[in-house]
Amino acid sequence: MDQQTARQALPRLVPPSRHAPGPRYPTPFHFLREARPDPLGYTLRAVREYGDVVRVSAWPLVFHLLAHPDHVKHVLQENNRNYWKGEIVAKMRVLIGDGLFTSEGDVWRRQRRLAQPAFHRQRIEGFAAIMTGATAQALEGWEPAARAAQPIDVMQEMSRLTLAIVGRACSASI
Repeated sequence: MDQQTARQALPRLVPPSRHAPGPRYPTPFHFLREARPDPLGYTLRAVREYGDVVRVSAWPLVFHLLAHPDHVKHVLQENNRNYWKGEIVAKMRVLIGDGLFTSEGDVWRRQRRLAQPAFHRQRIEGFAAIMTGATAQALEGWEPAARAAQPIDVMQEMSRLTLAIVGRACSASI
């Protein structure tokens, strides 16, 4: 087998366009109409159809979904200097400040180092216990309404549950 034939027999790792495959939308609103009702389901369908790296183009926005932990590590940890968050995130900085989500470069690295201890395995296990306990308590509170087949305000109850979890997590951290 000559070299040309051998090269053609190998699987193509990078498409000829040098872009990851993925869906295209004429505007962000078209993307939102499809993805918003079930974001997790949308992501799972995209990964099944296009692979572990999905390029979503919703003019003028382009973003990538990464499904494999190695790819996430590559972008967020090993090569973060090669990636930027984009103009929209930069504009959000005015509204929500310069936190981990909006910051970049040295500011982001400094904030990440400060926040890293909160994400240590033992801390996460402690947070899981707090979340489980608060959720069990909330379920007990919802049980009478469930037995009586009465509706509850899910938004209000989830906000209450979230605040309970945050409050317990903060007091456990002090």
